[in-house]
Amino acid sequence: MKNSRYDTVLLLSGGLDSAVMAYQLTSLRKRTRALYFDMGTDPSEQEIHAAKAVTFRLGIPLEIIEMKGILPMARGYIPPHLLGPDEADMKDLDLAFVPATGFPIMLSVATYYAQITRIDSVSLAVIKEQTVKRPHMKTFFAEFPKVVDTVNLSGASKFVFETPFIDMTKVEVVALGAQLETPFADTWTCQFGKQLHCGKCIACSQRKMAFTASEILDPTAYES
Repeated sequence: MKNSRYDTVLLLSGGLDSAVMAYQLTSLRKRTRALYFDMGTDPSEQEIHAAKAVTFRLGIPLEIIEMKGILPMARGYIPPHLLGPDEADMKDLDLAFVPATGFPIMLSVATYYAQITRIDSVSLAVIKEQTVKRPHMKTFFAEFPKVVDTVNLSGASKFVFETPFIDMTKVEVVALGAQLETPFADTWTCQFGKQLHCGKCIACSQRKMAFTASEILDPTAYES
């Protein structure tokens, strides 16, 4: 039986894209629960702060999932500077060093959460740039629920992945966020866990570029 209280589970990283999706879901009157995956990376504290700020504003229940064991497992096999970014923000990875991604780990946990709470939709703020080096992501999102269904017992809750931003660029997501009055200053993008966004890492550079290209004022405080 479907959960009559909630419509979707949102993977919320604390970043700009997923924050905009939270505001879009709210504008569409989708009853949402959010999941944040704490990987124990450098920016985790800033990301949690951002995720809690967004969900508190919107009245969305937030669950923080402890995933810190993944990082120690990966040490020694992945270059230290690439540990951590291999989460939902796959567009920033150097795939020559990390051809595989840990993204399915989070999707598996989100899937299990959706099924035990009987919520039939998992919402992901995957954007167009993230599909460039992984062009088969759409197929993955369509087929993965079917794979899960083959190992579930009869009567298990079914679900789908919702990816409404998958054909949108970050510039377009920023523009949508502005229309939805998303508090961009409450979001965290930087790959480092400093007091302010560093302004120099790949993630910060992409954030800056998106605001510039969309001609929307960037409220982010950067070190440089």
